[in-house]
Amino acid sequence: LFRSDLDTLSRKGHFLKGSSAALGLQRVQHSCESMQHFGNRKDEHGAGELLSEEEALKRCRGLLVRLRAEQEEAREWLEGFYK
Repeated sequence: LFRSDLDTLSRKGHFLKGSSAALGLQRVQHSCESMQHFGNRKDEHGAGELLSEEEALKRCRGLLVRLRAEQEEAREWLEGFYK
């Protein structure tokens, strides 16, 4: 986000979507999929007209806040599960 690189955000969202799916972290998976779509300048479902670069980055920033919270929740759950 710091570099406004939508292509990298999309690729990382795609990668993390698969990793979180493999761990069964559905909320994180869906948020990463949305990041992938925003990086491709689409809406959160991968549909609709192309977003402007500014709008896509704005949505990525908002999503990142949610992703951080979901990641923390997943970390706590996984640590508790594997204790």
